[in-house]
Amino acid sequence: MSASAAEKASPVSNGGWLLGVCMGLSNVLGYAFVLIVSRSLGPADFGAFSAVNNTAIFLSLPASAFQVVVAAHQARGHAHRSGIGLALLVGGALMLVTAALSPVVADLFHLGSPVSVLLVALMMPAYTLTGAAQGLLLGHRRLAALAGVYVAISAARVVSAIVAAALGVGVVGVFAWLLIAAWAPALMALWLARHHVQKWRRFELGLVQELLTSNGTLAVLLAMTSTDVLLARHLLSPHEAGAYAFAGLFGKVVFWGTQFVALTLVPIASRGAGRRPVAGALGLVLSMGLVAVVVVAAVPTQLVQILGGSEYLDAADVLIAFTCLGTLWALCQVLLFAEMARGHRGLTVVALAGTAVGAVAVLVLDVHTTTAIVTTYATVAAVVVLVGSGRFLLRAGGPGAEVINTEVIDPGPTGL
Repeated sequence: MSASAAEKASPVSNGGWLLGVCMGLSNVLGYAFVLIVSRSLGPADFGAFSAVNNTAIFLSLPASAFQVVVAAHQARGHAHRSGIGLALLVGGALMLVTAALSPVVADLFHLGSPVSVLLVALMMPAYTLTGAAQGLLLGHRRLAALAGVYVAISAARVVSAIVAAALGVGVVGVFAWLLIAAWAPALMALWLARHHVQKWRRFELGLVQELLTSNGTLAVLLAMTSTDVLLARHLLSPHEAGAYAFAGLFGKVVFWGTQFVALTLVPIASRGAGRRPVAGALGLVLSMGLVAVVVVAAVPTQLVQILGGSEYLDAADVLIAFTCLGTLWALCQVLLFAEMARGHRGLTVVALAGTAVGAVAVLVLDVHTTTAIVTTYATVAAVVVLVGSGRFLLRAGGPGAEVINTEVIDPGPTGL
């Protein structure tokens, strides 16, 4: 959306506040889901779950792209471009690719069986259809309905985690319940958006190019903030990988908890407001991160005991490091979104290259400690922050050529 259009369609009006509250509730439920699963599975199985779950997040990136692209077309009056047919086609393709790669993924993450990955494959069409339906609701400003979908997605996952914990099932059992939790909100979203679909089987192949190019920044952020868990599962012992995944939640709290700052900055940065808004956003995020570090440093053992239980006490020693890493990720998020708003992609390339180099370094050096992995990813994030800050100091920046709809940026199926 252009800056003027964004102002006319302010998320503060017409249900925008309700949507904001429900997105916050959705994130809270997302953390509750992970905490329930971490307690019910234990460190070793939770490490396996986290590896497969993060793989599912990467595979479901097209769902977020569908939401943004479909919403933009609907807002411009392109009613025929619902994206539903194409979402089913893309989701089906992702399902087949995931199923084909399931033995490789199972071997890479020492799962013992590809069943959990096959269950994830069956979730792919649900994710892409949900994304398209959310785009329809957002494009038609049906924010109350969209808010309901967000809550339903996270609530379904929490219910699935509670049921799986009560039944005492393992990793495969958790993903079996998550399969139901993926399709139930998808059907709900499709029902809510049914009046905005002219032809359910129209494939709208003209959307493909936009889908391929949209959400590049989100994809890079996801890679930067998730590949460390996958590497930990591959390189560390099962118990250490589980403790790593649990400690990583504290970094994600800072990262996702400050997302609203980056989103608020986008319309301001798109109008070429200069350095001050970016500096202010960075200062606010840094302050919030430091507060989180102080809290974690004061009672690390107690936090682990309350949230994860005694099985995760090994994570207490690295909570501060993960909270600092999450703060660096949050600063990267502000800078990447600001550049995206101004029509620039240079920092996105830097972040992608840095993440790739960091991952390769960890693999080549055959790292086997949590500290080494965290240090590597913190170094990558620090470089991105320094480069991004330098770019804004050297130029005030003009308005970007185009700004995508930023009322809702979905963190993915897990809400993490």
